[in-house]
Amino acid sequence: MFSNSAYSSIANGNDEYSARTITVASESTNMFKYAFDVYSEQMYRLLFMNNTFLNILLSIVCLIIINKSSKKTFKTSLLILFVSYSLYKPIVIDMLQVNIFGNYTNEFEAIYSILFFIGLVLTVFIYIDVPVLKNKILWYLLSILILSGPLLYAQPFGPRNFFTQYILFSIIVIELIYYIRSYLKIKLEPQVIRKTLIVSSIIVMSVYIFAFVQIRVSANERLEIIKQNLENNETQIQISKLPYSQFIWRGDPSQQQIRFKNLYKIPRDVELIEINYNDWIKK
Repeated sequence: MFSNSAYSSIANGNDEYSARTITVASESTNMFKYAFDVYSEQMYRLLFMNNTFLNILLSIVCLIIINKSSKKTFKTSLLILFVSYSLYKPIVIDMLQVNIFGNYTNEFEAIYSILFFIGLVLTVFIYIDVPVLKNKILWYLLSILILSGPLLYAQPFGPRNFFTQYILFSIIVIELIYYIRSYLKIKLEPQVIRKTLIVSSIIVMSVYIFAFVQIRVSANERLEIIKQNLENNETQIQISKLPYSQFIWRGDPSQQQIRFKNLYKIPRDVELIEINYNDWIKK
């Protein structure tokens, strides 16, 4: 690819677009800080976290390989890492929409993603017992870093810039599945599938139960606040929006104000001021 004249222009510093972005980087007091800022603000989601399906597949095959090995090096830490990281995006972010770390969420998720990648490297290096296959997968992982590194200093970038990395992650999944089938000789028995489905169902049910309990508690508290304010003849009432609103249909007054007021006998001239749930609980 480096035979392309565009790359030689960039390498010689004659490309106006990249010169502009690299100049910004060079003016930074700390090149590593600049790189981490770009990675934590933009790159980690595209390179790692948004690949939910790939992350789950990678975690599953790594968990199988680790569990079937008699080695103990970093075993518990890797098991916790793969389970938690693969579930973080679909459950904490997508389903519950919880922002646990507030203003430091990007930094946490960026470091978390680095740990996930390091976990992949350690799993391959420690638990793959076939040297040729181990070296091949480690080269794929190194290639992902080599391809992604230059983007830290040449923005903007988008999902299409990471297409090759997605392909490499997919190849790694295929290679690990090949290792499991050919060298560990693992066959998926009905009992194993059944246990996996049961555990997965319990996790999903627990998430839904937690969400709906929170919704119910918040709804009751909101009605109590409305009742107290009406008794005090208030003309403005501050109430919170319900948490996890993606699980319910039109749960807030702004979506059906007339019906909401009729249902709870709120006078039409009373103004309902809605506050986001996360802001409400901070009050």
